[in-house]
Amino acid sequence: MTALRPFALALIVAGVAGLMGCSGSPSPAGPALTRVDSGEGGVTVQAIWVTPAHFQEMDMAASGSFPAEQYVLVHLKLDTHSVDLTGYDLAARAILQGKDYRATPAEGWLPLNEDSHHRDGVLAFPGGSNEAWAAGGGAVELTLRGIAQVTERTLRWQF
Repeated sequence: MTALRPFALALIVAGVAGLMGCSGSPSPAGPALTRVDSGEGGVTVQAIWVTPAHFQEMDMAASGSFPAEQYVLVHLKLDTHSVDLTGYDLAARAILQGKDYRATPAEGWLPLNEDSHHRDGVLAFPGGSNEAWAAGGGAVELTLRGIAQVTERTLRWQF
């Protein structure tokens, strides 16, 4: 029985590794569509370019006022252990711009989680859809201003 423990442990480790990222099917939000900043000011910002598959994964009951065909949607996650994130109006601090699109302020924030240290939701930008912006090619930049005393954070996608 003792000789089987190392073999069983190796099987468990291999199985966990497979579940954590060695599988052949990437998640709908995939790493190519996810951007993470360096965590300045004690806050880490993750932005995910919303695809139809990612949209379906999220609980977007409140999205009726921001249809995906008319708005660019960016799934935003903020994490910290030291800053109260609830005081930030994220829509007022967000700008999106692309090769064929002028700087556009966010029109809304659709919260998924409003914890003081872990905020999660979707920024909605008017003027097209995620597919239209991505199809235009070039870079798309999301800029967030004034979060945790960081003047400006920019996350960029290249299409």
